[in-house]
Amino acid sequence: MKATVFFDRELVEKLNDEVSYQESVKRELADKKEELSQQRRILAEVQDSVRKDGEKKKQLLASLRQEKDGRVRALKELEQAALRLQKMIEEMSRRGAGKPPELPAGTGLDAMRGKLEWPVRGQVTGGFCKTKHPEFAT
Repeated sequence: MKATVFFDRELVEKLNDEVSYQESVKRELADKKEELSQQRRILAEVQDSVRKDGEKKKQLLASLRQEKDGRVRALKELEQAALRLQKMIEEMSRRGAGKPPELPAGTGLDAMRGKLEWPVRGQVTGGFCKTKHPEFAT
């Protein structure tokens, strides 16, 4: 009978050890699951942050491209205006070759009354005052 009680005691101890081991494994598994869940939340937050940053960069890139296109258009317009001005200067230089004869000094304006030409030929299109260009605000 002692042998049976001893054997039963050993079985009970083994079962208790097994139960303790299983409980520790369950706790460890629960801890690992919680850690995995936390890591998944962190990963989701990081992915969301990366996605939002990507969207912001796309919007910034689009606005920079629009600004660049606007500046390129303005540059082309300025270049065309510069060409027109250059042609006007050349035309005025050619016209200036046939200047009216200069009068001797000291005769004054009274001698020239009615003989002076207008400073510019053509129609006056704008008044003499400070104005801003509607497109370039200069």
